[in-house]
Amino acid sequence: MSQSNPAEAPAAYYRHDGQHYIPLPAAQGPWHPDHQNGACFSALLCQLLEEHGPAGMQLCRFSLTICGPAYMAPFDCEVTPIRIGRSVAVFEAVLRQKKANVRALATFARISASPEYGLPDTEFPLPAGHRRMTEAPMTAVVEPILRQGGSHEPGTGSAWATFHGQVLAGTDPSPTVLAANIADFGGALGSNVVKAEWTFANLDIDIHFVRTPRPGWHLITADTVSAGTGIAVASSTLADEAGTYAFARQTLFIAPAGGS
Repeated sequence: MSQSNPAEAPAAYYRHDGQHYIPLPAAQGPWHPDHQNGACFSALLCQLLEEHGPAGMQLCRFSLTICGPAYMAPFDCEVTPIRIGRSVAVFEAVLRQKKANVRALATFARISASPEYGLPDTEFPLPAGHRRMTEAPMTAVVEPILRQGGSHEPGTGSAWATFHGQVLAGTDPSPTVLAANIADFGGALGSNVVKAEWTFANLDIDIHFVRTPRPGWHLITADTVSAGTGIAVASSTLADEAGTYAFARQTLFIAPAGGS
C-alpha cells in the first residue's frame, strides 16, 4: 500500500499528538497573535462533541462560552456526558490550558417526524466571484466568500463558506462542524461599527439547529444590535442549498480600537 506524501496533506487548524491538541498556524486569531481564533476552537469542540452524539439523535443546540484567551499552545480537551436519556442527551467539552479556557455544550434530541413550518425563505445563489471576507490565517482551512457587507461596511452582511481543509488533521469535518466554524463570523460580518475605530470580540456562540446541515457551500447572513453600553448581540441565519438549517447568536464586547 502506498503512503501519502505529507506535503500533500490538507491544511488543518489542529493536530493531536496522542496526548494534547496542538494549534497550527491556521488557528491564529485576529485580535492577538498569541491567541487562537474563536472560529477555529468552536469548530474543534463541535467536532469532538458531535463524535459523542448517540445513534438516532441529532444535534439541536451547540453553545460555547469563552472563559479566557485560548493561547497558541498545546491544550487538553475532555468531553463529559451530562445527561443521556431516551430523547435527549447533553455533553460538555472543555478546552483547558491550566484552567478551563473555553466550555462548550452540545444538546442532542431524538429524530422524529413532525410538521414543518415557519422557516424563512433563503436565496442561495452559489458564489460567482472570489472576494474573500477575510485574509485571516483560518482561510487555509475554510473559504469565506463575501456576498455583502463585512467588517469594513457596517450593516447586514452575508457570506458563503466551505471547507477546503480539516479542523483536526487526519479527519474530515462534517457540515455541522462547518456551521460551528462560520457561526463565529456573525459579529464581523454584520458589524454596525467601523473596524478601524472599534473592536468587537465575541464572548460566546449559541447555535440552534432545526435540522442537520448538508455538505457543500453554506450561507451565513448576520446583523448586530447594541444599546450603546459596551456590548452588542449578533444574530445570524445559517443556510445550505436546501434552505435555512440554524440560527445563531453571539455576545460581542465593543471597545475602542487600540485600547483608547
